[in-house]
Amino acid sequence: MNFAEFEGLRTRVVLRPGAVENLAAIAKPFAQRRVLVVTDPGLVAAGHSSRVEALLRDAGFEVSVFADVHE
Repeated sequence: MNFAEFEGLRTRVVLRPGAVENLAAIAKPFAQRRVLVVTDPGLVAAGHSSRVEALLRDAGFEVSVFADVHE
């Protein structure tokens, strides 16, 4: 599996093992205190977005979630 990082326009996409656990550190250079998590109903149902929310809140971020993404 190939891992990659893309960065630009104050956006960073990180694809690698352990990225979720390091999410707060990854977000810090891009966000002062507020973060928008964009997800879909399937990831919400699987519990992934709540895990991401908790990690960010524990790091001191205000978190808003938009979970109405559909293909």
